Amino acid sequence: MKALANDLLEYASIIFLAAFGGLVRYLTSKPTHEKLKISIVIVEIIVAIFAGLVVSFALSSFSLDPNTQSAAVAIAGYSSRGVLYLISTRFMKRLKTGMDNDQ
Repeated sequence: MKALANDLLEYASIIFLAAFGGLVRYLTSKPTHEKLKISIVIVEIIVAIFAGLVVSFALSSFSLDPNTQSAAVAIAGYSSRGVLYLISTRFMKRLKTGMDNDQ
């Protein structure tokens, strides 16, 4: 039960850091005269959380300092679309290379 609580706390911190990164990105890129659009904020935060989780899972196999991993998650949330694009293109390239080697 204690392990489950620790896992939930870890995922909650990942989600919070990534979401905060996405919110910061939205607020810094929004023109100052433009009104805050909640629907866009929600979408940005969801994409940021997804990017943060993907980066966290990708980094989990490395023995990184928790602060370094937290910083990576926050930056992934801030740069979510770019990070997801880079990860997806590298992943697809590796899959294709692996499939070519199997033949």
